[in-house]
Amino acid sequence: MLKIRKQTENDIQGQVRDYLKYKGYYVIRHQMGLGTHAGMSDLTAIKDGTTLYLEIKMAKGKLSEKQLIFQQQIESHGGKYLVIRSLEDIQEFIEPTESIN
Repeated sequence: MLKIRKQTENDIQGQVRDYLKYKGYYVIRHQMGLGTHAGMSDLTAIKDGTTLYLEIKMAKGKLSEKQLIFQQQIESHGGKYLVIRSLEDIQEFIEPTESIN
């Protein structure tokens, strides 16, 4: 019997990164570790003067306290912080904004 592997956060992150690059974004993947800002998003994407901070989570995944603080700090300065749970989430955000520009 064929066993279907469940998607991981790394799988979703790779799909989102590839999609954003295809759409012309400069994408930075942040490695968490020593010296990293606590709660930093998984990805930062930049295009046409707009910066997106993207935290990748599984369907039931929740932000940690430090991630919530980072989100609040970004949003309080007018930044865009998104929790992405699938490729479709970022597509639904990007596609409408392209028609506005």
